[in-house]
Amino acid sequence: MRRLISLLLVSAVVLYSAPVHPEEEYDPQHTILALNMAIVSINKIVTAQDRLTLDQEYSTIINKLALGNIESDYEMTGLYAELMNFITGKGLRQEEAKRFQERYNRREQRQIVDALSGIRAYGGNLWSWLGSLATSCVSSYFSYQSSKAELLEGLNDDLWQLKKEEIEDCNELQVRLLNSSWNLLRQYKLPDEYRLTQESLNGYYKAVNESDPSKRLRMLRARNVERNFQVYPPYWYYRAKAAQESGDDSEALKCWDKFAEVWRPVLRNDPYKLEEAKYRVQRLAANSEANREEIRRLLVVIQDNISAGDWSNNLFAGVAYFLMGDKDEGIACVEVNVDFAYENNISKAILAEMKNGELNALTLYALKEDIKIAPESPRTKQPAKSAASFTGEIKDKQLSEALINLFEGKEEEAEKALESMIETSENPVVFFVLHFMNETKNYHKAQLLWNYAFSILGKNNEEANTEAFIDVSPLLVFYADKGVPFAQHCLGWTYIMSENDAEAFKWFRKAAEQGHAGAQLNLGTMYGNGDGVSKNDKESVKWFHRAAEQGNVLAQYILGLQYGIDSGGVERDCNESYMWLYLAYLNGYTDASEKLKDLEKEGWFSSAAVSKSEAEAAKEKARRKYNEIRKRNGLE
Repeated sequence: MRRLISLLLVSAVVLYSAPVHPEEEYDPQHTILALNMAIVSINKIVTAQDRLTLDQEYSTIINKLALGNIESDYEMTGLYAELMNFITGKGLRQEEAKRFQERYNRREQRQIVDALSGIRAYGGNLWSWLGSLATSCVSSYFSYQSSKAELLEGLNDDLWQLKKEEIEDCNELQVRLLNSSWNLLRQYKLPDEYRLTQESLNGYYKAVNESDPSKRLRMLRARNVERNFQVYPPYWYYRAKAAQESGDDSEALKCWDKFAEVWRPVLRNDPYKLEEAKYRVQRLAANSEANREEIRRLLVVIQDNISAGDWSNNLFAGVAYFLMGDKDEGIACVEVNVDFAYENNISKAILAEMKNGELNALTLYALKEDIKIAPESPRTKQPAKSAASFTGEIKDKQLSEALINLFEGKEEEAEKALESMIETSENPVVFFVLHFMNETKNYHKAQLLWNYAFSILGKNNEEANTEAFIDVSPLLVFYADKGVPFAQHCLGWTYIMSENDAEAFKWFRKAAEQGHAGAQLNLGTMYGNGDGVSKNDKESVKWFHRAAEQGNVLAQYILGLQYGIDSGGVERDCNESYMWLYLAYLNGYTDASEKLKDLEKEGWFSSAAVSKSEAEAAKEKARRKYNEIRKRNGLE
């Protein structure tokens, strides 16, 4: 997902906290590599000029940058924020992205069936067949360029082509990223060879897209290309793959070793690292004396770098584990595909054989006759439904019934039903919804529910968490379209969980304009961080004010922080800062007490401390506002 975050924590921590510097010495190559990967992604988008490339670069590279492993350099983070803002809303529409994924899945299925058909050629050696499977199981990020015409066939040009002005904006951003790399090289005292230039990118991209593997290898080995990209891991990936396809195993191994030398963990779910691990599994598996523990270590690396929905690599890891004798691990890998419906055709067939006890050449070869690859399904418009009809589709029936009551105005009945689920449910949606219901009337209870929701998220894997929100999304859409603000707010959170800040912002805005305090808080945060919308400090403060006036405690605390510093959204006012912090404190936000002490002693990063009389006046104002809000919310 775009960020599995609390929008609330982002506001209170990211916007108003200084970066944390770890005690160990920082390797600046992390920063340069992250920046260079963003530069190359933008170069690919400018060159290809289509939304599918933009989607692939965003979902696989840009959104997977592991910012926690990168020094919090303001130039880098500022440009990254601009990059995210540029991409927001420019990808394929959801329906077109789904069609692309369906086409890609069918293509992968055909390749794996071809690999099954070739088992006889390996003389029953399943480890040799695993090598063929590794070649077939390549993520969509790498296979897109080679199958672009096929995958885009029938898609509306207006939907997948980038507009001229979008390309111009993208190119301008690329120039700024390139200039930033020069500044960062000087800052970290790194050699000029680490810096990518427009000229070097043109040659690199041309070489990478050469269809003839031998010519591609020669182009990548050219002195000027190697010199410019020698510390860029993807360069060694493409060179290794070209060597493999050309039959030069010695060169391939040398390139993979060089890849490992310059690689840094700057991506979550790194597709390049995954392919390196698969290559090494292939080499070791071909040797009967291979170190099986090393293969197991590599399989862990593969699993750690598989993205959600990457069913073919789940299949590869599952088969490899099974052939190693780790049958339970193998079954678990393939079950992920079936349980989450990533792919239910080949995966189900192979999973059934695994559960029967073992895989063998004869049964796998026979599978190819049983696997039928479905044709592309026509796009049909779904008929309108009633709310009650969704209960038959949503897995958690009790939750769906409670949500219907909530959205139909039966709040007490809904809350009672949801609270009865607390002891037994492991569904994070239950706790998030209860948290939203208590945000302005019982902060302590809301915070406990929030913490428990995140403890469940931590126990589950990302796919399970996303699925929990997607499961109830048809019901949320039904009521959100009818204008129910609570449903619109919940739908906004569903889009946050499914990595779509632009859609989240749209639904938070609809709910916020109808007076939903939680949505107003989230809207203020998104404006403040530039998530799903251009950064706007004044709009951010406006929505925080509206949420705070309705009793949202975190909005009150954030306003206290903003008035205490020159935030850009409001003029600094220590007395106003004290009032909002004290109001948050009255509502149970204990962290506010430390900030109140800071204001009394030194006036929030300055010598203008709040006097005793000013503090008492601010407290009295806060008490009046506290009572007014409670009375307005029916809590008195």
